[in-house]
Amino acid sequence: MVKIALIDNSIDHDFYNPVIHWKPYIKEKLIIFHAIKGEFPNLNENYTHIILSGSEYTILEKPRWILKEIDFIKKTISKGIPLLGSCFGHQLIAVAISGSKVVRRCKNPEIGWIEVKIHHKNDIFKGIKNKIFTFSSHFDEVFNLPPQFNILASSSACFIQAYQYQNKPIWGIQFHPEINIEQGKELLNKGKIYNKEYAYIFQNALNSTPKDSQITQTIIDNFINY
Repeated sequence: MVKIALIDNSIDHDFYNPVIHWKPYIKEKLIIFHAIKGEFPNLNENYTHIILSGSEYTILEKPRWILKEIDFIKKTISKGIPLLGSCFGHQLIAVAISGSKVVRRCKNPEIGWIEVKIHHKNDIFKGIKNKIFTFSSHFDEVFNLPPQFNILASSSACFIQAYQYQNKPIWGIQFHPEINIEQGKELLNKGKIYNKEYAYIFQNALNSTPKDSQITQTIIDNFINY
């Protein structure tokens, strides 16, 4: 039986609640854990898949809950449990495997709807076109990964939009396929209030034409059926 753990890495649910974004696409048994509260699954309780959400937090700082999650990721990988990280989760997996040297602040933050080019039709992108449009919201990025990582997708501003580690069921995706257009607009409007320093970036994204290839269900199905 499929039993999925979703690690919710959000800080403030009034601003960002990844459970609302992911849950509609997951029909199987789903258990939620809130990382900032120190909640993580017991890996001896037959979890078949782990999803790591995004976060408002930066990967460049390491409070106790992030260090605890890095340790959890290492244990998940050692047990061979399929693992999928989105945005902050994508960055966190890379740090757990290769250390903090593989993450940095973005030269140009990617906020809003972006075009992503898929280079390799890996299992996670099976049935998805080579060019997609999706929502993005990140100020940090993964870079300079060692050759054990297979780079699967890129955008004009971010070379590592997706990867797989060592042909194992371990994937990271920088973008947010789970956030639909209306949810994206809501986040952008909140971003102007919560992050006034970058309000102009959020407004520029709101002024753009939203495009969403609606690939979330395909990614989830590919992940679960691996």
